[in-house]
Amino acid sequence: MRRPGFLALIRHATAPGTNDPAGFRLDDCATQRNLSAEGRAQSVRIGDMFRANGIADAAVYSSQWCRCLDGATDEVG
Repeated sequence: MRRPGFLALIRHATAPGTNDPAGFRLDDCATQRNLSAEGRAQSVRIGDMFRANGIADAAVYSSQWCRCLDGATDEVG
């Protein structure tokens, strides 16, 4: 994965529960199912693993859900 052209597809880290609550809004994280403290720690560890393996400069894409954006931000550091 250190060479151009490789892709890592990662689902969000631990976010307790199933499905978002009724009436959730993408523009309001308080209405969504979000990462737990462990999920945030998992995201940081994923980012650390990439950097430890020489992968420090990569494009990061995420869906609009807060748990995904938060995870991507934690991974990038």
